[in-house]
Amino acid sequence: MFVRRRSRSIHLALALLTVVLLALGPNAAARDEVQAISVATNQVEYVNATGLNTVRAIANVSYSGNLANLDPVRFDWYDPGGSTPFRTTYVRTSPVTLSVARAENSWIATREGTGFNVTATVNVTRGSATKLSAYTLFNVVAPRVATWITRDFDSPGRVTLDPGLGPYGICSDTTVAAGTELVVPAGTVILFCRDTGLFINGILTVDGLPASKAYFLSHQADMRAGDWKGIVFRSSALPDSIIANAVIQATTTGLTVATTSVRVVNSIILLASGPAVRLIQSASILSGNTIGAADVGIRIEASVGPILEANDISTTRIGVLVTDSSVRLTGNDVSRCREAGLQALRSVVDVLGGTFRENGDRSIFLSRSQRARIVGVTLIGGNDSVRAEDLTDLHIASSALSGARYRSVYFVNVSAVLENSTLAAQQSDLVLVASNTTLINTTYIVPELLVSSVLTVKNYLHVLVETNLGQRVPNASVNVTADGVVLSILRTDGNGSRRWLLLTDRVMDTNGEQEKMNVVHVLIDGFRVIASPREADMRTSHMERFVALSIGPANYANIGVDALLLLLLAALLGLIVLAIPLYRRRKDARSARPRPMPGQLVLDPGAVYAILHERPDRAFLLFAEEIAGGAKGLAITRLYPEDVRRRYRIGTATVLWLSRSFGDDSLNPTNLRALAHEIERFVSGKQNSIVLLDGLEYLMVQTDSREVVRFVQTLVDIVSVHKSRLILPFDERAFGEADLSLILRDLQTL
Repeated sequence: MFVRRRSRSIHLALALLTVVLLALGPNAAARDEVQAISVATNQVEYVNATGLNTVRAIANVSYSGNLANLDPVRFDWYDPGGSTPFRTTYVRTSPVTLSVARAENSWIATREGTGFNVTATVNVTRGSATKLSAYTLFNVVAPRVATWITRDFDSPGRVTLDPGLGPYGICSDTTVAAGTELVVPAGTVILFCRDTGLFINGILTVDGLPASKAYFLSHQADMRAGDWKGIVFRSSALPDSIIANAVIQATTTGLTVATTSVRVVNSIILLASGPAVRLIQSASILSGNTIGAADVGIRIEASVGPILEANDISTTRIGVLVTDSSVRLTGNDVSRCREAGLQALRSVVDVLGGTFRENGDRSIFLSRSQRARIVGVTLIGGNDSVRAEDLTDLHIASSALSGARYRSVYFVNVSAVLENSTLAAQQSDLVLVASNTTLINTTYIVPELLVSSVLTVKNYLHVLVETNLGQRVPNASVNVTADGVVLSILRTDGNGSRRWLLLTDRVMDTNGEQEKMNVVHVLIDGFRVIASPREADMRTSHMERFVALSIGPANYANIGVDALLLLLLAALLGLIVLAIPLYRRRKDARSARPRPMPGQLVLDPGAVYAILHERPDRAFLLFAEEIAGGAKGLAITRLYPEDVRRRYRIGTATVLWLSRSFGDDSLNPTNLRALAHEIERFVSGKQNSIVLLDGLEYLMVQTDSREVVRFVQTLVDIVSVHKSRLILPFDERAFGEADLSLILRDLQTL
């Protein structure tokens, strides 16, 4: 009986509670209130022009409970710096989701200014004093355009903008539709409002001229990086677009090309908050452009085949950033980038020619890449010239790594070959960590070898065999051994030489240094070769000259030594007596004969010509005449390059300054090997080339006479091999008799 009564009481209580809740309505079950509010305008910048000056403010309200029981949103509009709203409106919210509602309010701007304010306010609960607010800022600018573009380019076929109707203005994202080609001629100006961009699904043809470019700029009078989005090529865009002689400035990303290709030539892309150019899965070609004042100059991602050629990239954080790509850089000038000139990650990179100058931390940084080639590149300054990590195939050739503040080469877990290059840093030329590196004909000072590293130094040996009368000996046997092991058994060619024998000088590792003993043995039937066999010092690439004496049939065994000497002296005196009149006659004839002038000389391929004891004017006149006749010329001189071009008509010939100062057109006079390499690089593979070297006396002052003699002999070999021509004007009085004789031995005197 007791249990039955208790059960009945519980049922009555529940029924009573239900009646009370129903009477109170939904507010008793769930509280109606606002948790948060936010507000934004549909743009951050508007133009005070009809159709472009409607400011739309959107407030989003997060709430719980019944939306119908919430108060409207109040919108207050303020002028820049104003404390009293010039406009106040109340707008009821409309549902977006079960917990988010929205209210919108618009104002048509009639005046300009920077920093207009719109504030959205709502009561937390109906009629309550507790409020939530949010605000946003926007700008209204004066119109700077003549024609506004207010719709997409979607007409099939070609649409051409008329430069005379510009400047054009774009204040909302605009698309070039598939099937449409937008042509932007020379002289066209397009101004973009904030946070707007041009999107290409079809074709964009920018047809500017060097003296009349096409401009894509910010509408802001004071342009800044990030003002507008930039030009974006989407995957549907055909690979037929070209941007020539354009100026793109003040963007987030100046140019984005994704899953298509574009050709960009002779354009200026500056002032970007992100990359100036971004390529994604793209084989685009960028040639002759000026790119800078951006976070990254050119960013390449997941791309195969893009080509960067003769671009000037400067004042970025990273000049070129490559990830997961295969790319070729040819003849680019990358300078003054804060972190790196080139940074490549997991990529295949070919850098062919060009200059990297004063690029902060690293000129070139390669990491976890498959393969890299650096050929004919000049790297000047920066902390490190080349830094590489986890790279199994790195080849650096014909390059100059000079002036780095810390290291020319810094390798960590790298396998590399450096060939025909120069390393000259302020602290360390080589720092190797767990790396295997080979130097071939490469100049360095002191390497630093760290954990588990091996450095192999190799140089080239040239062998020349000639008789005591100066006649070249062909088909002579040249046997080369290293530490007693036969490396090669070769024969001299028709000129009595055997060239480009690659020999190991030494091998260095953490345990020390092992120097190789390289021995050259020359054998010729019927001749005795002086100083053969002999050890060749392979610390530098050089030529070993062997003199062969004929073993004749005459027998002087029955003649005593004293008698033989007297006989030889008598013969010598007789020759002198006979030669004096002949010498005098030839001297008189030579003084009377007029000196050949430019236009009367034919300079033979493979020859070196000396012009003695006079100013270099005659040499430059000969050089200029050859250039005018179609020859490809290189002039290396103590004269300032601009003075040379002003004084002599040398056309398009390359002029390099023989000076200790760093610069694109200067060569260090103390590094004769690098100087010879520069000459060889120029004449290699060229037909009808000519080189003028003015300043042999200066080289002797900067080094010493013996080095200069060897240097001239090297040049003779280079010119002979490549069938070029070399003119050497110098004052013979600067040299001793013996050195002068050695220099002039293989030269023709004009």
